[in-house]
Amino acid sequence: MNVLKKVYFMGSSGLMYQCANLVKKDSSALPMKILETGHTPSDLHRAEKYHAKTGSKQELFGILREETEYAILFSVNNPYLIPADIVAKDNFTMVNLHHALLPAHPGRNAEAWTIYDGDTEAGITWHRIDAGTDSGNILVQKSVPVTDETTSLKLLKLLNREAVSALKELLPLSSIPDKQGVVQPVSEGRLIRYAKDVPADGLLHPEWDGVHISRFLRAMDYDLLEVMGKPRVIIDGSERRISEYRILKDNDKSEASESEYVISKDGFTFYLSLDGAV
Repeated sequence: MNVLKKVYFMGSSGLMYQCANLVKKDSSALPMKILETGHTPSDLHRAEKYHAKTGSKQELFGILREETEYAILFSVNNPYLIPADIVAKDNFTMVNLHHALLPAHPGRNAEAWTIYDGDTEAGITWHRIDAGTDSGNILVQKSVPVTDETTSLKLLKLLNREAVSALKELLPLSSIPDKQGVVQPVSEGRLIRYAKDVPADGLLHPEWDGVHISRFLRAMDYDLLEVMGKPRVIIDGSERRISEYRILKDNDKSEASESEYVISKDGFTFYLSLDGAV
């Protein structure tokens, strides 16, 4: 039986470091290496604080290729698909966190697609990494409801909390290599979303029904993070950026400001604050 000698984390965000601290507390004797994939000033500051390795994708993958001791790798908010030759190394157990209830919504920004596609339930999945995209065996899942008020940012925060809770269930660390998990029913033609993919290309169509408009606005809403950019709408032939929005339902009304454009559809009233022409 292989004995773990090292722990790796690869990815970015405060959530990754929170997970790393949890695993370190569980297995303090094991050396830990954190591979920071982010490049913003806040990412680099956090990496320096935690003595994480930074560099290009090729440089970080090079560290994994050179590793000869038996190790476990946690991929958390990792934008890089781990190459097949690294996945195939027999001295690694690899686990990824995905922000959806796989096999639903493989790929990037899954919380937004969960909202846009009209799911009533969202969740997270810790799963084994294989040579595919979010297709490895499921180790543990946690679910949360999606309501008419759920935005991508709100959902992301809920899912991050559930991710930590689920990781606690996977511990102790020494038990994870032996967990085979449940095989995913992966269909051949499944739709994988990439970072470049945005609901409706980010353009609101006023002729949509009210439910569709609501799902679109909430899916695009990462607040200041602007993961998918600001949504847009074409008014009188001019494409305008939607800087803010309000959604009222069931005949609730509000006075619109001079900068707001109002759409009323199917019991919804949408108040859109518009910037200048794009």
